[in-house]
Amino acid sequence: MVSAEKIDRAIITSIKIHPDYLLQLFTTIYGNANPVNGVNISNFTKKDGARNSIKDATTKDFINYVCHEVVKIYNTGVYYYNKNEAGRANFDKNFPGFSSIVEIYDMISSNQVISTYYLATHKKELAVICNLISRYYRYENNELNEAMLNLIEKFGRISTDSNPINIFDKLDADRVLIDNCENLKVHYGTVNKCKKHFVENQEAVLHLTRNYALDNKTFATIDKGDAIEQQDSVIILEHPKNEKFKLMAVADGMGGTEKGAEIGKEIIQELTSWFETRITEVFYHPDALENMLKIKIESISDAIYQKYNSERIKGGASLTVAIVADDSTIVSSVGNSRCFINRNDYTSLLSKDDTVAWALEAAKGEVDPNKLAFHPQAKTLTKFVGVYNLKDVETHIIKNIAYKHLILMTNGGNGLSVDNIHFICENTPDDEISKLLVSARYTKQYRVNAINEDYNNIYRADDNNSTVVVHRGGMKWTIK
Repeated sequence: MVSAEKIDRAIITSIKIHPDYLLQLFTTIYGNANPVNGVNISNFTKKDGARNSIKDATTKDFINYVCHEVVKIYNTGVYYYNKNEAGRANFDKNFPGFSSIVEIYDMISSNQVISTYYLATHKKELAVICNLISRYYRYENNELNEAMLNLIEKFGRISTDSNPINIFDKLDADRVLIDNCENLKVHYGTVNKCKKHFVENQEAVLHLTRNYALDNKTFATIDKGDAIEQQDSVIILEHPKNEKFKLMAVADGMGGTEKGAEIGKEIIQELTSWFETRITEVFYHPDALENMLKIKIESISDAIYQKYNSERIKGGASLTVAIVADDSTIVSSVGNSRCFINRNDYTSLLSKDDTVAWALEAAKGEVDPNKLAFHPQAKTLTKFVGVYNLKDVETHIIKNIAYKHLILMTNGGNGLSVDNIHFICENTPDDEISKLLVSARYTKQYRVNAINEDYNNIYRADDNNSTVVVHRGGMKWTIK
């Protein structure tokens, strides 16, 4: 095994002597991505022993080098964003293609993924990363991209990962492991990074849509949209003692408030800690679990009030949370985030909005949730997490066999009608539903059959949006 550091030095030395070899050097990596010998080392200069230092390198070694570069660039980008407020406005300019760096980092840093094998079997992704490394981050124009190189050398090994395992050691261990692996089959879609991103605040750092998957049945999408700040937080995770039990939640920090984003994150953090420390026996008693969840949300609200709002209102959040227990699902909602249940024959809104609009329509009689998107008081909350002495938290217990999909959405469903949500659920693969429910706001396609023509004129991309979809796999449903 030839180390990533030796390969890096050999590339730097070679580019200084033969800058025109840049394309050949990286093309030979992703052009021979099979994890066997195949890199043409004649592209490397003999000067200063560069070629000789890597004469025994295989393509696997070069791919491991690429993995090291991805981590260094990722660490530098996150560090730069968190420490340099002035540079945030120019982040996309200073870190071009960073979303691709993040996507690859997500995979290769996971303990469920053998990093070298992943890139060796994903040649398109490998080519994209090689292009980014060579053109923008390390070696372009024979100047070695000095400014970025200095940043990476200075901050590239400052870990931004909460995992105590050194990521570079993990990559090198993967490189050794692949020598003994043949015919691996990995379902990468089930690698869940939701909790990791939440803990590391990547939802706020990264200007992109994030998609998560859990056990191939639970999916989440979070999108910043055109908003200045990401104020949504989302979590999907399994109980550490029994993967059958799951927590899903979306929190929407109140827009325009000083601490909206921070409060939404704290709420999810508190719920996560609470869920993971529950004894498993309680998940067999839905009534008790429902009461515990309600009490927890009320206590979180009081704590948020004491910390932020006791003197003046600095923020709060809408919250919808679902816990999949033994044979039931407990759902709780505060504010205007919503929960829908879907079966083959219908989709319905389970929760109600704690808004002035809902209260006014309820006073007139039956509420049509589809029309509330046009009400002038649709976003004026009557209740939110962050008020003192929060009472009458809405909760529901539904049998797990009573739904095919359970859907949690921020922003009152984001302007989509119940019929549109039903259409998407019934005509979209399970692992694509949350993505489409979020991206539908960018198009009128799924609003043309709405009950109000104004749906065709709504543009909701100016706000964050988060969606969680839980699929009850293995059940057979028929339309009645």
